[in-house]
Amino acid sequence: MHLFRAISIASLGLTLSCRARDRQEGAPRPDVPGDAGAGLPATPESRTAHLAPPSQSVRQHICLSIDNSEDCARTIEQRLLAQPNLPVHRKDPGTLVFDLQSGKHIVLHDSVTEGTDYVGYSYAGYLGPIHAYLVEVQFYEGGSWVLVREPSGQRVGIAGPPTVAPDSVRFVALSSDLVAHYDPTCIEVWSVQSDTIVLEWSLDLGESAWGPTGATWLSNDSIRIATELAPDISEGRAGPPALVVRAKDGWKLAAAPPVTSN
Repeated sequence: MHLFRAISIASLGLTLSCRARDRQEGAPRPDVPGDAGAGLPATPESRTAHLAPPSQSVRQHICLSIDNSEDCARTIEQRLLAQPNLPVHRKDPGTLVFDLQSGKHIVLHDSVTEGTDYVGYSYAGYLGPIHAYLVEVQFYEGGSWVLVREPSGQRVGIAGPPTVAPDSVRFVALSSDLVAHYDPTCIEVWSVQSDTIVLEWSLDLGESAWGPTGATWLSNDSIRIATELAPDISEGRAGPPALVVRAKDGWKLAAAPPVTSN
């Protein structure tokens, strides 16, 4: 059980889809707490300055000399928010504000309480193909990710940064924590609809011998998953790829690394 993560998520009113036992499978997740109020709609021109979330390799380069994951997230946020005329800004050091085209403000407040109630939000970029802002969330131990949808303001918690399908109708999100187990090890496939994002399928791998580290869409119905193996069997080496496919009866894991934990 990821104790600290579970407590932090409970404080947000947010349930991880990878934990099917905590929610009805396939149902939309509860919104992340925040304020939604009337505001001036952002101009279309302000959207053109958005930067996409940096790739993992770029993140590693930016944070090469940074040891703390939240300091890394805030450093990336500072670079993203340096673009002019963005509809995303910091009202104060602990408040992140999104000015949506609908005229709503979505406001995410950090909780800087020491211990398991700590939550920090960092802006991580804009995903144009699915019209959503990406937010990195830091907990007392571990972290998560949140999407804020434009223009509806829908907020959903996801396992990791999205990798969008070629047709932009779906995306896959991944998480792997084979050592500390603060974060889940799981794969999620989400459906992008006109006004909402809905979980289509998830696989919680638990304390598995392998975890997903990257995704490549081979087609709109198949995803190759890069993997890592548990340190006790691989000393941190990458594993063989897994394959997730959509068949007539839905998504399934069609191939997985042939390993078992000791």
